Amino acid sequence: MASLDEASEMTGSPSWLLIQSMELELWSIGARGLAAVDEEGDLTSPSRKKVILNFLDLPSSLTSLSLKLPPWPASFKTSLVLEAETLNNLASLSICCDWDTTDVLRALRDCQNLQSLVLDLNKSPQSWKCSVQQIVLPLLRSLDITIRNYCAASRILPLLVLPQLVDLRLFVDFTHDDRELERRLAYLNIISPPALSLRSLTIHSSTFVGLKRKINPEVLISIFFSIPSLRHFTLDTIFFDPKAFTQGLRKRLESDADFLPLVQSMRLIDVDGGLDVFDINTFLHFVTLRRSYLQREGLQRVTPCQPDSLRTILFEYRDRKTQGDDRLEKQYRQYELASDTIDLLKKSYYVVVDRVFKWSEDLKY
Repeated sequence: MASLDEASEMTGSPSWLLIQSMELELWSIGARGLAAVDEEGDLTSPSRKKVILNFLDLPSSLTSLSLKLPPWPASFKTSLVLEAETLNNLASLSICCDWDTTDVLRALRDCQNLQSLVLDLNKSPQSWKCSVQQIVLPLLRSLDITIRNYCAASRILPLLVLPQLVDLRLFVDFTHDDRELERRLAYLNIISPPALSLRSLTIHSSTFVGLKRKINPEVLISIFFSIPSLRHFTLDTIFFDPKAFTQGLRKRLESDADFLPLVQSMRLIDVDGGLDVFDINTFLHFVTLRRSYLQREGLQRVTPCQPDSLRTILFEYRDRKTQGDDRLEKQYRQYELASDTIDLLKKSYYVVVDRVFKWSEDLKY
């Protein structure tokens, strides 16, 4: 990967002006960057130094850009500068930046043709006091967003206006509050009222040891009832009690049968929490529950020629080699205990239940 100095030497070449995709990852700025002037232009002043990362020379031919910026000491003020024309031509943008600045948000306003956005602000506090206008991304269909700071999420997410959003991947830390997921979806106008364009939702959480606590399954039930347009959903490292989930769902279905009427696939990744092993058999009972209430209310006519929209349920386990033989044996055992239910769902409901074990990077069986 070329340095910024090396890249700057290429900007005058014809080939530079034809580049369509670029990834830039900065590990540090280096001594020259840290010698930047302070806000008054005084090189001798030890305080209030302001460092500017200037990307104005990026080619306007770019349609895909990935920027991963280094962490910054709190004693420095930072500024990120990008050319509006280049931003306007982007269809795909990925930014990883934990700086306490509005520059990333201001840049997004120029991304009027953006279709895919990955925004990772990590633990950035976003403590700015200036006014920031709403960010309308009229063509955006895919959003992957990570904001670990609660206050930062409450400030940034309401600014995003995404009328065509189809695929949402959202990081949520449930360490302190089960309702944080609902708040973040509400900030994005995904629920209340529901975003009818949304087709796919992935919720992922922290995997750190000690944070594997179960969340209230009522939170998940409420979310699923709030987004009837969903076709696909993934729960990644989201721990909950399958028995409480099924019981809560049965109670809710008594008054509202519209539970994921269009869903086609479900993917549950690393659903075991703490010392528990997820009870697959109990969880799968929700399929028969959902079907019976959909048919009772006439919301779905299920026949061999017109099966239910739900077709696949996948349980995925990662880091197989680090789990230990005992843990792995319990996971296999849960799948065996659910074998009769799995066969029933396949033969009578046309729903395929499968499992995948992953280790290293992409190995699986």
